[in-house]
Amino acid sequence: MNNRKKGDGKQPQPTAASNSFGDLVQRALAQSPDAKKAYDQLRTTYLKEVGFKDKPKKQYWKIFPESVLRVHQKLRAHPGERERLHDFFFSINAEAVCFVRNLWFAHQFFSKPSEVEQFLTTASTQERREKFERRSEELEALASTYAGWLKAAGGISRKLENFKSTKTDLLAASEDTADLPEATRTFPTPPGSAAVADLIREVEQRASYQAGNPDDACEKALYFLALGRPGIGETIAREVLAENPGHAVALYANAVLLLDAGERHRQQAFVHDVMHPHDLPPLDAEEFHHADRHVEESLQASEKETKAFLLMLKARQNWPKKFAIKCYDLSPSVWQHKVDEWLFRQAAVRVREDPKELRLPSSTDAKSASKMLAQIVSDIWANGGRWMFNPISSTFLRCFIIVAFRVQIDVARDCVKKLEAALDQLKLDEMELLWRDAGMVLPVSHEPTLAETLIPAARDSLFSCVIFATRPVGDAAALLRRIAQTGLADEHDRRTVLRSLAMREVVLNVVHGGASAQAVELCREMAERRDWPATATGEKMQACWQYAVIVLLFESSRAAFEANNIQAAAERIALALQHATDSLEAIAGEKPLLKFIESDEYDDREIVGDFLHRRPNIVTDTRASDFFRPPAPWEQANPLHVHHMACWDDFVKWSEGECPPGTPLLLAYGYWLARQHGQGDMLLPRCDALAARIRPCPK
Repeated sequence: MNNRKKGDGKQPQPTAASNSFGDLVQRALAQSPDAKKAYDQLRTTYLKEVGFKDKPKKQYWKIFPESVLRVHQKLRAHPGERERLHDFFFSINAEAVCFVRNLWFAHQFFSKPSEVEQFLTTASTQERREKFERRSEELEALASTYAGWLKAAGGISRKLENFKSTKTDLLAASEDTADLPEATRTFPTPPGSAAVADLIREVEQRASYQAGNPDDACEKALYFLALGRPGIGETIAREVLAENPGHAVALYANAVLLLDAGERHRQQAFVHDVMHPHDLPPLDAEEFHHADRHVEESLQASEKETKAFLLMLKARQNWPKKFAIKCYDLSPSVWQHKVDEWLFRQAAVRVREDPKELRLPSSTDAKSASKMLAQIVSDIWANGGRWMFNPISSTFLRCFIIVAFRVQIDVARDCVKKLEAALDQLKLDEMELLWRDAGMVLPVSHEPTLAETLIPAARDSLFSCVIFATRPVGDAAALLRRIAQTGLADEHDRRTVLRSLAMREVVLNVVHGGASAQAVELCREMAERRDWPATATGEKMQACWQYAVIVLLFESSRAAFEANNIQAAAERIALALQHATDSLEAIAGEKPLLKFIESDEYDDREIVGDFLHRRPNIVTDTRASDFFRPPAPWEQANPLHVHHMACWDDFVKWSEGECPPGTPLLLAYGYWLARQHGQGDMLLPRCDALAARIRPCPK
């Protein structure tokens, strides 16, 4: 065998967001070959809201315990347009893993989501057992029915050799199974989900299916695909399309099945390529076999993908508004936006590789495809394309512009103008700036911005050519420059925040471990970094770290004072006063503070405070009476509440009587140690220097 070439040329797979449902399913079903299937089916079934005509909306995610899933509602950014209105945050622990495994079991065992919900959420053990036993009886009846036909299949098959409808009694053959030897029975591979088998049976029992409704037949074909028997589905779908040429659902079903078949051929091609890389000359019979099989499988995958592309184009022209299918991830209403994304991604690749013929078998197919693409482009743009100028749609936007330039150049010009305007006018609201994991509002969004997601488009030579072809040269260059500069700046800002959040957790852990001096040093290192971006985010985060040094020195001084080490308390507060004086311009007022949003089951509560402890500014704003408030009655009775120390009552009383009105906490604390505890030589000059700087500062 020849040595395999390093790098297989495969694109890296995207990773799921932290604490996402994908992470949880991968953890729960890590050893199962059905992990991806489970993720797709559970996500599309239970993480959605379903509306009914005569009943309130059904929020299927309520099947998850509160300890496993937290749901936050998002404000609608564009009324009337498709967008996600809820954020889902999953806990990933042993209990959540166990629940997901039970959910996947119940989803496969029961026939509909409502039964799964009742089984998992009922508080009655008896009711749960009854539901399980009733479902077991249903499966036993279904299995007995299917098993009976399987037992009779051999005898019936022999009768068919000389079958005559007036002489051969097939009913008798189907009932006569006593003489069949057990060894002659063969069993198929694992049958798949019993719930999908139920759906197939339900379709077959419909009067409309019996009457020859093509929609029902296509639904049955797709269920066989979901059951893991794509060959049966392909046969059914081909027959439906042959009898109903141009039927949108039949076109759609055949395209889906072709895509599935093409993917299986591509997987086989990959296997043969692993056995013998296709770009190395074969040397022996085995290598020739793998090389030939790689070519055959690759060609079949490409042919099926091309056929699916043409069929889906035809289906998309007359897309059905309604299709009664129970398996939601296969229904056209759910698939429409996925189909659009797939069609335009395919079309953009074909335009790039073969602008004239679109890499199709004939010129006739190419002309037909171009005509259909032109109509689809016009329809999408006429129905409102604002949703495309959303960060999550940037890949589709790039492909749409490339394809539109090929088939509808006026739409491409208009789309590029709208893109330019969107980059100029896009303003993020507070909810988009909220980092929910940390509960804080920051100057940059947690998700990538439009400009950031368009950086790959700006690097795309074909996309850039389209921009220059649809805009004046100067405007085109300015647009590409704006995408690159703004996008890279946004990306840098997000990395800056992520670095700060990571270091924040480290600092808090060090503080909780009792190493306050090391925590102060970490904050000082962060504050003195020279790579802070010259943006609002960079300035805000650097101010947060500069202020964190003062906060931790103040906390360390308090701890020393409570331990009756007055000298150490004075030394640490002296450093805090000096640091506050030197950096006052950057940390005054709300400059080092952030907005935090704490959510509970009743409401959201806003807090403005520092990066580490969510408290007001002790350098310029906080008063001693606000910081050292007396404990509430319920806190006094709580054995977990930290014991209130009387020394801070004396400090509050002194600060209110001896300090000028408006003296901030840090300054009052320094004067108190200087005048009441004999630390004047060390602290009074530094207190006076800070007081002189603070007085001109606006409140």
